[in-house]
Amino acid sequence: MIARWLVGMTFGTLVIAITSPLFVRSYVPRQWDDARQQIILRPGDSYRWRSEGYATTSIGPHGMMGRTSLPTRPSATERELETSPATVALWGDSQAEGVSVADTNKLFRQIERFADQRASGTVHVLPLGKSGDDANAWIAQMPLVEDNLGVTNHVILLCETVDLLVQPPTDTTEYSAPVITNDPVGKLPDFLLQAAKNLLIDDRNGGPRSLRFQVGPANSDPTITHQTASQQMTEAADSLEQRSNFVETLTRIREASDRDVTLVYAPRSPVVFAGGLRWQDPDAISFAIISETCEDLGIDVVDCRQAFREMVQQGIFPHGFHNGEIGNGHLNEDGYRVIAEQLIQSWKGDTRGAAE
Repeated sequence: MIARWLVGMTFGTLVIAITSPLFVRSYVPRQWDDARQQIILRPGDSYRWRSEGYATTSIGPHGMMGRTSLPTRPSATERELETSPATVALWGDSQAEGVSVADTNKLFRQIERFADQRASGTVHVLPLGKSGDDANAWIAQMPLVEDNLGVTNHVILLCETVDLLVQPPTDTTEYSAPVITNDPVGKLPDFLLQAAKNLLIDDRNGGPRSLRFQVGPANSDPTITHQTASQQMTEAADSLEQRSNFVETLTRIREASDRDVTLVYAPRSPVVFAGGLRWQDPDAISFAIISETCEDLGIDVVDCRQAFREMVQQGIFPHGFHNGEIGNGHLNEDGYRVIAEQLIQSWKGDTRGAAE
């Protein structure tokens, strides 16, 4: 019996090891980037995602997802004659990162294509969004990439208004580059890391998992709520406190750069939810406050909700994938296409704006 158990364990592990690239995400070592003052995934590697789309993303300079090279910096003559192309920093979280979409159809690439097709001038888009980022991360990096990467414009993809409900960092200590050595991510098999994560981390709250060894169904936790963080925040979106928070964060964004800043609102609306199609944007009140504040501060706003509704009426959903849930999840290729169209139309042929 022991021999059979050992043979079965070994054979089963080999089967999982061989087939794991089909269904297990990859884990890539990280390193410090001086230009962004951030820890990034290691350039030159590939990042595989399997939870929704089956895409594999190339990691480029400065941790850019899908872009493998930097545009040529304009010469002094081009800058003087104002003929140099715009270099746009694209900010956001995992929705902007787009690891579920092939590199050729990621948002930054579609923006560049639509700019060329609409004769809006050459536009280079640097995909600097990173999963888990919020306004604090964008604000800190905006002046850095202007100086180090030649950024002339900023575009912020906002999919959840909670990303603007952040408090300014209270710790102003200047940190030196962290030393990342002997990173086990680069040495251990992906499926082994995924198995350890599934065993030790509770997906519901990101904390350590509580293991049990008794027989029978698990007791339900009465403290667990199925309400999203975005829904919780929008329940009192018209409160003075939240209005003040939005104003403060957007003011910090405006003060971080004197270049053109465009905020693109692309929420999960319409969305397939609880077996039905929900058309109403639960963050509508919050976005009204944000839009009004942006107008006062000189931040351009592009609202993609109506374009999303029109494409859903045609049977095309901006979110979700065939191996996930159509109509819910991360933005897909079609969603990126519509966002790129709306953004280019808003620029009206002028992508340089305050950069000049």
